[in-house]
Amino acid sequence: MAEHSISTFGPFLEVGTCVLISRVLPQQTTYYWTGRQNPDRVADRQYRMDPKGLAHLRGELNARNARCVFVHVPMRTNYLWARNALRRLHGDCAGRAYHELIHANDLPIVGMDFNDYARLSSTALEILDRSVCYFKRELPVDRNRLLPPNPTARQRSLLAANKHKLRPISLGLCRGRQAAMPDSGIAKQYDLFFSGALNCEVRRAGFPLLEELQRQGIKVHIPPSRVDRPEFLRMCALSRLVWSPEGCGWDCFRHYESAGAGSVPVMNAPWIVPYRPLNHGTEALYYQFSETPSWFQPPQPFVETVLQALNDRDRLDEMACNARRHVNQFHTHEAIVDHIVKTVVTEQLSSAPNLLGVA
Repeated sequence: MAEHSISTFGPFLEVGTCVLISRVLPQQTTYYWTGRQNPDRVADRQYRMDPKGLAHLRGELNARNARCVFVHVPMRTNYLWARNALRRLHGDCAGRAYHELIHANDLPIVGMDFNDYARLSSTALEILDRSVCYFKRELPVDRNRLLPPNPTARQRSLLAANKHKLRPISLGLCRGRQAAMPDSGIAKQYDLFFSGALNCEVRRAGFPLLEELQRQGIKVHIPPSRVDRPEFLRMCALSRLVWSPEGCGWDCFRHYESAGAGSVPVMNAPWIVPYRPLNHGTEALYYQFSETPSWFQPPQPFVETVLQALNDRDRLDEMACNARRHVNQFHTHEAIVDHIVKTVVTEQLSSAPNLLGVA
């Protein structure tokens, strides 16, 4: 494929409660918000998914003016229930929209799944089946973990037939998060920093190890209460290492914020397939928590990883610079949208060279 600017590939539609394509390409994208509250204005053409918005979406689907539709998969909720007459009677416009997108066979759709959960709902599997590509944040190495509990024969069949469409993607950093990053070159005051809720076993098991590191003379900074984002980023910039364990999902903002602020993230080994991961030993540190995928074996547990890294602090400074550069290159929303759009175009060109308007 010849090199094109992604701004030449529109127009696009974006549907859901997440905003990505519309923020980066606001002039080329029409955005349909499916949440309950009114969203901030992010695109030149933006509609709430009420009867008026649904009617406009139907008009766009029928006119087939858009090159493709980016569909953000709803979290947990099974919107295929919109086929139920009672839900239609009560005006479930978002449910109708997802139902009609799944059955809009004349217009290519792209699945966008930034949810915390690896499992795919019935709606997500139907969107996967209809998608050109399906970008998933929490994409497990073992694809069978995508199936819901007690999957039906159809759900198994949909996943088996569409595994090749799955692509990893990261949360990345929006322009606001990028703008909030501290300047580089700030003198370090702490060896290790952590601030966050102990909302999963990885964090609960690791937290006592921070106290063990303190007993061994490591300068560990743990704020006594929750800090806001500017203070969190400032603490990252003041620290050589930031403990960045998984939370509700493995991929989290902390990985990219700590690296973007000029520190080195220390992460438990991923059980997902990460998109453009920070490289162990040159941009980040990974440690062994429990059973890890066979393709990725970090060298040692958490305490040993931290102690060994702090033996070469000049090396940590170099790693922090590498990590910041990596995040700016691959994990900004601009870079992620560029990757998504070009991936979709590449997939489409192989079967329909003019479908996305690319010669």
